[in-house]
Amino acid sequence: MRRRILWALPAALAVLLPAAVAVAYADTQPAPAVTWVTCATDSAIPVAGRRCGQVRVPLDWAAPAGAAITLSLHVDPATDPVGRVGALFINPGGPGGSATQLVDRAVQLFPAELRRRFDIIGLDPRGVGESTPLSCDPALQPTADDLDPHGPAAFTALVARNRAFADSCRQRSGALLSHLDTVSVARDLEAVRQAIGEPSLNWLGFSYGTAIGNTYATLFPRHIRALAGDGVLEHSLSSRQMLLDEARTAEDGFDRFVDWCAGSVACALHGRDAGRAYDALVARATATPIAAPKAGKPVTGTQIRLGTQALLLTPAQSWPALAQAIVAAENGDADTFASTSVIDPVQQAVECLDFRTTATSYAAVREARAAAVRVSPHLGGLVQSWTGLTGCAGWPITPTNPQHPLRVRGNPPILFVNSRHDPATSYVWATHVASVVPRSALLTYTGDGHTSYLTSTCVSDTVNRYLFTTKLPAPGSRTCPAV
Repeated sequence: MRRRILWALPAALAVLLPAAVAVAYADTQPAPAVTWVTCATDSAIPVAGRRCGQVRVPLDWAAPAGAAITLSLHVDPATDPVGRVGALFINPGGPGGSATQLVDRAVQLFPAELRRRFDIIGLDPRGVGESTPLSCDPALQPTADDLDPHGPAAFTALVARNRAFADSCRQRSGALLSHLDTVSVARDLEAVRQAIGEPSLNWLGFSYGTAIGNTYATLFPRHIRALAGDGVLEHSLSSRQMLLDEARTAEDGFDRFVDWCAGSVACALHGRDAGRAYDALVARATATPIAAPKAGKPVTGTQIRLGTQALLLTPAQSWPALAQAIVAAENGDADTFASTSVIDPVQQAVECLDFRTTATSYAAVREARAAAVRVSPHLGGLVQSWTGLTGCAGWPITPTNPQHPLRVRGNPPILFVNSRHDPATSYVWATHVASVVPRSALLTYTGDGHTSYLTSTCVSDTVNRYLFTTKLPAPGSRTCPAV
């Protein structure tokens, strides 16, 4: 999940119809070809043998002979060709995260044993990174304050702004805007798997990447070898319920940040009540926005609240940064919150195709916000689900992949991972998803942070064993301690 690191047919048809179309394509269409191109070297960490490729796929999978778009992938070959297991696709989440950029940092981020046994593949989803991009007019994109309307007139203005922004995307990107849903992304993944000649899929998805993996498992369960998801997104809930669950888990993360400040001299607010200092800062910025010299525009209390979740995601780095950001803003520099409260256009577009919003009136928005404030008094419920709920108010394109129960059948063992105190993807979501996916297990990291594979050796070792062998951890070894 990124800010940015996170989301009508009847429910049964919403699952069964896409599956039928996708299986028909897989069975009757020839595999697309990969065009290998020279990799850019300006931002990549050099890796021997790295290859970069492009695959053409249908813009609309319901019309495979129609217009096409380009998907880009980066491949780091397994460092031990003899011991190679296969190719592992990875995705950093978002929506809007670039998998090619993640692969370009694989040497820094991923264990050597994983890179030894797998080709590591980053495939940028449609609309993202080096794939055919979504282009919109940034001047028309709703701001954090637009997405928090106070009063019927402000809600009416938000609806108009959402529509104007979507229209700008259609003017610049054409029909792509209507085909960024996660079902289309999962079909793209299947096409690329075929294009590179892999007999089955190996997948490691983070945050929104778990939604891609779960959608693929719904469509192509028998094409999976191993599928792991860290930071599990739930796609069966109403936008209001998602908001409440995420608001609770983000507030829990903030409360744990406050406790850390009380006990650690590494916190710039150590010796003070961090929660009280934060609330005072929000109140001050609400009354008089605080300067942000680099951003060029003062920051409001809404921006501070909305930008806080991103500073709770990786405690070892972001908790100290959050404390420093609060102190800097107290001293008149709110640039950090200006940067962390920016909404990714792809995030907004995907969420509006994947979720039917309950923000159909100002009364509905006011009620949802009041409920979120009750469970999240510090952050006020201003989390990513809030931007999806209000950012899709009046969106002119009907959701093509709205919420529906997750129905996976015929799948091999699947491994889910979630932090007990994940401030973005609620542990409640992970336990529910694991309970409805047959032959799956949930590995619990008892600590903090959004995803844990890259921070906990216990988690990465357990996930790697599963990826190498496809065997789930035994019931007595499905918990990893906090570090």
